[in-house]
Amino acid sequence: MFGKPQLSAVSRNASSPPPLSKASHFISKLRAVLAAASKRIGNINSAIAKTFNTTRETVFRFEVGGLFAFGFTMMQIGEWAASVACWVALAIILFVKALAWSGIKGQRVWTVFLRGLFCVFSIAVSVLLITVTYLRKPETEPWSNLQKLLVYKTIPPPRPKSPQPEAPLTLESLFKSDFPNVMKFTISADPTVFDDGERVTVTSQEYADFPARSSFIGYYIPYTPLTFRVCARLANSSKELLGAFTKRISMQTFDASATKLTDLTFSGRVFIYHEWPLTLQQKSTLVDYYTSKHLAVEFRGIDYLRDQTLSRNQKALKQ
Repeated sequence: MFGKPQLSAVSRNASSPPPLSKASHFISKLRAVLAAASKRIGNINSAIAKTFNTTRETVFRFEVGGLFAFGFTMMQIGEWAASVACWVALAIILFVKALAWSGIKGQRVWTVFLRGLFCVFSIAVSVLLITVTYLRKPETEPWSNLQKLLVYKTIPPPRPKSPQPEAPLTLESLFKSDFPNVMKFTISADPTVFDDGERVTVTSQEYADFPARSSFIGYYIPYTPLTFRVCARLANSSKELLGAFTKRISMQTFDASATKLTDLTFSGRVFIYHEWPLTLQQKSTLVDYYTSKHLAVEFRGIDYLRDQTLSRNQKALKQ
């Protein structure tokens, strides 16, 4: 008839604890993890202290001092990653030590304050040491010397650069580069004007051989069908050209003989580089004409260019 009194829903809800928030749940788990880590480190330190017949505090001091010494040593030999690992381990040990501190008896507020202050201090010291390590590390160096070995194994050595192909020979380049053992003086003369109004600009060059105290001249005639007529005119102006060189250029060697450009004897040799081909009959006519002027002419045209190109290619194959 008289049963047990029934609790109302209000009374049941009032007696049950409120559910934990996500932050409280995380903090409780973190405390459990840190407590387990503190206990594990304490057990290890106790075992070490028992083995060496010393106290846990002495072992703790050796751990902190050893991490400092090892970290700075790693910085000296370029193992920057190992140094950072030491600073992180140091922060963990100091942090766990702060949490494991029993505190001041009867001073709960001061205990919480000092424990929190020591935790912040341990993290700040670690961050400071990591920053110093980062600032001291050269940008060109890897974080670990092991990276150099990995890079050496993964990246093949660079292939030797293939030599750049030489620029193709031309009659104009041969005109400038032939006779490398003598001094050259170049003049780009005014255009030669013919009766029909055609203009041809010829480049003239005197070759001065100071040791032999002699000189000779050369001409470069660009591609023009008037090449034969230009060659004939050059035979009449060779001595005038030497006079022009003497007026424009004042040159003297600095040896014991002090040979001047005006002291050189013209050998009568004339080299004509021409782009437009000359027939055998034209060359024969010009040779006779130059001989009458006491000049020895040599023509260097397309055939000469072909021979020089072939000779250079053969030398390249031998190398």
